[in-house]
Amino acid sequence: MRDHAADPDLSGNSLARALGWSLRQIQLALQHAVPTPRDLIREGRLRPAREHLLCADCAHMTITDLVYASGFSSGSAMRPAFRRRFGVSPREMRHKAR
Repeated sequence: MRDHAADPDLSGNSLARALGWSLRQIQLALQHAVPTPRDLIREGRLRPAREHLLCADCAHMTITDLVYASGFSSGSAMRPAFRRRFGVSPREMRHKAR
């Protein structure tokens, strides 16, 4: 999953197909660790996005560039998830890092 987190086509169904499992089997296997496969995918995209926002070498990238590089389909898909996970917006995190 980590190797493909930036793939915008990654979904619970595609993850299940790649593993040769059903989506329900993945949900049952992950129910104690992560509520849903979607949450696992979102987390796999949020962590690298955060790392890029904090990275001085990535300062040339726009937040929109980071959104797409992380596998999110849009900023409006990433911003609320990012705020819920880290307590600040991507823009605020970048500003704090500077």
